[in-house]
Amino acid sequence: MPVPRLFCFALFSAVVLWPVGVLHGNVASTISAEAVEILAEKEQTVSPPTGESLVRLPELINSEVALILSNGDELRGTLLQVESGHILLDHPALGEIRIERISLSRVRPRTASPPPAGEAPGIKAEIESGVPPSDAPPTAKPDRLPDPPKANWSGRLQLGLSGSRGSSDSDSARIVASAKRDTPQTILTLRSTYQQTRRDGNRTENRFTGRARNEWLRGDSDWSGFLESELEVAEFLDYDARLRVGAGVVYRFVDTDTTLFSTRLGAGAARKFGGADDDLDPEAIIALALSHRLSPRQRIEFSADWFPDLRDSSDYRAEFRAGWEIGLNEENNLKLRLSLEDRYNSQATRNRNNIDYFAELVYEF
Repeated sequence: MPVPRLFCFALFSAVVLWPVGVLHGNVASTISAEAVEILAEKEQTVSPPTGESLVRLPELINSEVALILSNGDELRGTLLQVESGHILLDHPALGEIRIERISLSRVRPRTASPPPAGEAPGIKAEIESGVPPSDAPPTAKPDRLPDPPKANWSGRLQLGLSGSRGSSDSDSARIVASAKRDTPQTILTLRSTYQQTRRDGNRTENRFTGRARNEWLRGDSDWSGFLESELEVAEFLDYDARLRVGAGVVYRFVDTDTTLFSTRLGAGAARKFGGADDDLDPEAIIALALSHRLSPRQRIEFSADWFPDLRDSSDYRAEFRAGWEIGLNEENNLKLRLSLEDRYNSQATRNRNNIDYFAELVYEF
């Protein structure tokens, strides 16, 4: 080809193809910006967990979502239920998972509504189909499923004193240590109490009680099952020790962030050691418990437990407890508690009814 003709062909190519390249670059830039904007709209940030509702989650119920936990893990499944303190997720491998609200960081819906009329569906369909835009790096798939939420432990320590002065001087001291372990499937509660009383300088009460109860939850059902045990070691009673075990069901009449009202129904058996009667006594379990938060720093609670003998209902034990707690600091983990306890045993030959009242200092951790 002669040189002038070759030069003209090159000049023609440059003039024609240069605008096409510029137009292609502008379109790619526009599509990339649109993809980033749509991706940003698809991800919502959960509001701060303390004292606020998950206001953006109810609209995603029965939708496929990806939950990003505070530790960076991601759980994917169907959002079943949204409560003020937790949410319920149907995971394809782990089943129904109850996730505490405080452990959430973000939520990302995995489906989106159709694009508005007049909007080009090309880039939107590309995002919803799971295929990343051409200028975005591919998303790496996780090697394994994320670990389920960890158990949440909490505890409290109570130190109580009471006394009276008059015809006789009486002083009582009590130490209570308790711990609670919450998971989406179970609630484990442990409690131990040591109490000593002196009257006119002589010891009249020396008692230790340890209790343990495990409760099995059933998703969002108000019903659950429980297994509990109690060991009492005491001085100045008709026996040296008493062991009790029982099982049954729990029903929650009210279960909110401020109020918990429940009943416990079941059956068990008790046996005394070191006394005149060491038979195994079958007994029923009938109990009520109420806890209500009056304000961020005040809470009241009541509980009543009745253990009638299944062979003779006139023989029974009963326990009643009441308490009022007042927060003393900004963190609300240091509290003043006023407590009242009444214990009754129809089979006791002495000290059949015992009433204790204490002013206690409570530390929660």
